[in-house]
Amino acid sequence: MRRMFKSDGRIVVVALDHGAFMGPAPGWIDPAPTVEAVVKGGADAIMTTLGVVEKCGHIAAGRSSVILSTPMSTNMDATVDAAMNLGVDALKIFATVGGAEEQGTMASLWSTSLACKRKGLPLLAEMFPIKSEKVPNPMDKDVIAKYSRIGAEMGADFIKTFYTGDTESFRYVAKSCPVPVIILGGAKMETDKDVLKVVKDSLDAGGGGVAFGRNIWQHKNPEGITRAVEGVVHQGWTVEEALRRL
Repeated sequence: MRRMFKSDGRIVVVALDHGAFMGPAPGWIDPAPTVEAVVKGGADAIMTTLGVVEKCGHIAAGRSSVILSTPMSTNMDATVDAAMNLGVDALKIFATVGGAEEQGTMASLWSTSLACKRKGLPLLAEMFPIKSEKVPNPMDKDVIAKYSRIGAEMGADFIKTFYTGDTESFRYVAKSCPVPVIILGGAKMETDKDVLKVVKDSLDAGGGGVAFGRNIWQHKNPEGITRAVEGVVHQGWTVEEALRRL
């Protein structure tokens, strides 16, 4: 955890696992140049797939931490063993919650947590509420707080989830979770200012950093936007200063 999180308790993760469900996309056709750009831009960690770690892990080695993004599996012990053999710094699983499959998701999260604890491998749980009869508004602060807390109670070392949209509501999420909560970026935002404001606001509310994907690797300057986000997260830049430097 200390390799990934800086002394300020924050982290900048660039999510590069989209090829596993989107296939090739603009900005993520050839992974190597993008990995190089975000590492050069100051990403504390890249979060990516088995295939990309095998192909491009050497680019990050000694420069950025690597988080292995993996689907839920019936054999998480084998998954954790593979992660350890690759030398990654953490494992990340995607936990869809709020829907009919929630019970199975929780069982998988628990087994993954136990497997990680046995090996001393940090676990990042992406708690992803979906709209359902049980969860009419997945962005509600009580919903985000509930599932972030559940992820921590299940043993996750840090949580990735939605930003609730404003500092007051996200402050409740961060305060009620005993492990760092980092925000996902979701769909590409309209402007760089929008991206950086979300980063700044989440930090002001007590968030632990970001795990942004498309808003970084689909940017015309992925190195520059990574550096701008890093400046806001770790160096205390204002949104305006980050935009000037970008």
